[in-house]
Amino acid sequence: MPVLKVDLAADTYDDAALAAFAEKATRLFAEVLDSPEDRIRVYLNLRPQAHVTIGGVRGDQCADAPFFECFLLAGRPPEHRTRLLREFTDLLCSELGADRSRIRGCCTHVDPDDWTIGGRSAAEIRAAEIKARKDRAANR
Repeated sequence: MPVLKVDLAADTYDDAALAAFAEKATRLFAEVLDSPEDRIRVYLNLRPQAHVTIGGVRGDQCADAPFFECFLLAGRPPEHRTRLLREFTDLLCSELGADRSRIRGCCTHVDPDDWTIGGRSAAEIRAAEIKARKDRAANR
């Protein structure tokens, strides 16, 4: 379920840096949430620089103003959110050279009934996974 969306000004970052950022962000999500990497989605949204403003003004300073959103299923401990917000900011600085003072981000917790995976609610999938684990443990 974990999803990270990052809005960046286009023509600011090279493809290798973007790939490194996405790879490290995926590993970070997996580590913090103890989640398989194949469940994690990272979307890098490159916006034309003319579509990015700070204080309503376009300009060179807007090229270095990333915004990110991460989505987690509700019920995760607060320290997960705190760590992800801090470390996604750190990654934007280290991998893309973004100015820390210009980075903005948020973390949204989504009720499992309000999130679908392949058309099934995450609550339904989660319940099935918990039942399967219990069944395996009982059969040992």
